Amino acid sequence: MKTGDTHLNRRDLLQRAATVAVYAGITRAGEPTASTAARTSCYRNGELHVNELGKPEGTPLTTGHMDFKPSRPKTDNRLVFFRRLKDDPVTVNRISAIGIINVDGTGLHMLSDGTHTDFNPTWTRDGLNTPIWNRKNHSAPSTIP
Repeated sequence: MKTGDTHLNRRDLLQRAATVAVYAGITRAGEPTASTAARTSCYRNGELHVNELGKPEGTPLTTGHMDFKPSRPKTDNRLVFFRRLKDDPVTVNRISAIGIINVDGTGLHMLSDGTHTDFNPTWTRDGLNTPIWNRKNHSAPSTIP
């Protein structure tokens, strides 16, 4: 496929359009399918949500906790997120844990034990879909005055 300032020929244009349609979950008839409909994940008021684009918001996947920053891999139907377990006005004193949940709300599994500040989870991009995250080193001196 050509890139840059060159013009696309008809075959490249159709190939690029087909790639975008498949990524968005659009069938040849132009309608999203149940298994491939484009979805988005987000958090609001400490709850995780997964919604199909263009449809009303459904029920949250999690409730009763402060869950943040869901991340979904490109080839899997799970979310990795972090759950705040101890709040504090000073961010570096907060305690959190990392969890995984299926996009249908089943299979909740906590990956870390909540004894550290674990945050900003995402997935490896090597095709193995391994969750990775940051951890605050509490033994390191703080540089914040």
